[in-house]
Amino acid sequence: MSSELIEELVRVLKNFTIDDVFEIERNYDPQYAALAALYRNMEKPEEFLLIIILNAIVSYQLTGTGEQYWWEFSKYFSKNNIEGDEIDSFIRFLKTSRFNARLREAKIKRLLKLRNFISLYRERITKYVNSPSTLMKDLAKSLDSRENSKTIVFAIKMFHYGARIAGLTKKPLPYEIPIPVDSRIKQISNKLGIQKNIQEFWSKISRKIQIPPLHLDSLLWITLGYIRRKEKIKERKLEELAKLLKKINLTI
Repeated sequence: MSSELIEELVRVLKNFTIDDVFEIERNYDPQYAALAALYRNMEKPEEFLLIIILNAIVSYQLTGTGEQYWWEFSKYFSKNNIEGDEIDSFIRFLKTSRFNARLREAKIKRLLKLRNFISLYRERITKYVNSPSTLMKDLAKSLDSRENSKTIVFAIKMFHYGARIAGLTKKPLPYEIPIPVDSRIKQISNKLGIQKNIQEFWSKISRKIQIPPLHLDSLLWITLGYIRRKEKIKERKLEELAKLLKKINLTI
């Protein structure tokens, strides 16, 4: 049954082109919308992209949904300018956050590890836009973390959203950056009979459908969001993907 579901999943995902995914991310991902709203209220693209990175690396164990948290982040920095040190400014936000209140001290310590990264970021921002894999490596080194860890690769995805919103890139993310294995991806994988090497499994799927892993993650995340909220999906291809994900019998 699992192999049949995997084949069906590949068939459904092959309906999407990378251009489809870009449009779906832009029009249906609440996190993309939150970043677009924030960018309209910020003057400096480099500052905009930096706080996206800072936010992404502490976006775990939330006390609300991802949508709620990224909108909270967007609204805060739309009204509050970054003054002086970006990390200190971000920590002030984190201390007031309603939807990221769990493990706050551990997250602050994680942010403080990035002080040396900030100067590197200023030197390499253009390189990071053109080579997201370099950003992944530098972030992992600064945080003493694995390059394929969930928050690192998620930070790359959100940074790429920001770079597109700021008009700095039109390229898709590279295939070598893996999917973030959060609870959703783990659950889908397990239902498909994949218990180990989950990132490797999705990277293979990604190659088959010719959509890089982080963009494949967007398709799954956006569709699961519609299912969780019990909202009607107007986009035909997403609706077909939603039917299959329901068939897999996820408990989201």
